[in-house]
Amino acid sequence: MFYSNRKKPLLFFLYDLFLQYKLFLWNIVLRKKPPIERNIMDESYSYVNKESRKFLSKIIHSDWNKNQDKNKNISNLCYSDSLHEILETEKGKELEEEWKRRILLENTPRGNIVMYYDIYKRAFVYASDQNIPYPILNVCAMKYVIVFRCFDFFIDSTVLPKEMVSPFVKNIEDSEKKEKEVKEVKEIKEKKRKKRKKRKRSYTGIKRGEKRKKEGKCKEKNKNK
Repeated sequence: MFYSNRKKPLLFFLYDLFLQYKLFLWNIVLRKKPPIERNIMDESYSYVNKESRKFLSKIIHSDWNKNQDKNKNISNLCYSDSLHEILETEKGKELEEEWKRRILLENTPRGNIVMYYDIYKRAFVYASDQNIPYPILNVCAMKYVIVFRCFDFFIDSTVLPKEMVSPFVKNIEDSEKKEKEVKEVKEIKEKKRKKRKKRKRSYTGIKRGEKRKKEGKCKEKNKNK
């Protein structure tokens, strides 16, 4: 359809009025609707509750727990007491890099999370764009062990049934106990060394002082003569 030049200004005017009226109605509609408030605490609670139930139902009420593939990706080297020494070798370094490449990306009510498992630390490592509370991190760890078939890496005994506690719990407890014992021995040795040093200083200091006094007295006697 074509319009003459005379009709154009009128059309523009009517179109402008129509837009203003539309904007006016839109503002009224927006004012009537109250802003939707996000309750992050409630969302986080429902997220943790839902995902925890899914995890427990999978490992307890299904045949997944009986399946040997649940720890398919965990090498026998990971269960060794001398794991730290093994990780210094070429084979150990390859194993460590392999697990660093197994990355979980998760979107949670508190922010986005990137997670992987650190063999050396025997712990989950994560990065996020927000501060993430422990329960949500725990849920991400649950998802990780299911996706990457490494169930024994999940060691939270407050979540797992007693008969399903990971063997890594004992390994971690033993390593922590050894570290504590080594630390205590070092502290005792350091205290003994400091005491010996202090005694030696005080003893030699007195001896030197007495020597100087005697030398001073001898010099005075010689001058008087």
